[in-house]
Amino acid sequence: DLSPPICLRVAVIRAAVFAAWLLPTVTGCLCPGGAGTNRAAGEVAAREAERLLAEHRRTGGYPYQFGGNPRYDGAGRIVGGALDCSALVQHCYRRAGVELPRVSRSQAAAGRKVSKRRLRRGDVLAFDTDGDGVINHVGLYAGGGRMIHTHDGGGGIVEADLAGHWRRALVSARRP
Repeated sequence: DLSPPICLRVAVIRAAVFAAWLLPTVTGCLCPGGAGTNRAAGEVAAREAERLLAEHRRTGGYPYQFGGNPRYDGAGRIVGGALDCSALVQHCYRRAGVELPRVSRSQAAAGRKVSKRRLRRGDVLAFDTDGDGVINHVGLYAGGGRMIHTHDGGGGIVEADLAGHWRRALVSARRP
């Protein structure tokens, strides 16, 4: 019999199980059957939101419209149209190579739940702004207790403190 001894087979299985746990734990990678992105995707999404915010401040170019969908050029850059909160989040993650659902309620279920105390740039913040128990708004965590989002009262893409109304309305955070 040329098969390896049982202790060697057990050691190989243990190493494979450990590697399957270690890789997503250390890298945060999206693995088949797992949830969560790597840190780089969240950072890319946050930088894209900051870029759009700066451009909106300069040009007023990204107005809010409920259900709004932006128009894209061949390179995937926004060239017009209006955005709502979930279109902004979807676009920023698309630029990071991660596809998210289109509506806020579905985005609030995508990825891995994150403690509000462990937020990282790019995490998706889900809100119930009218207190009816239904997620109706999303934004991206920008770091430093701030978020980037778009809503009807803000005139387009804005940055806001996660304090007062927004802290009370925050239901959950996800790392897609």
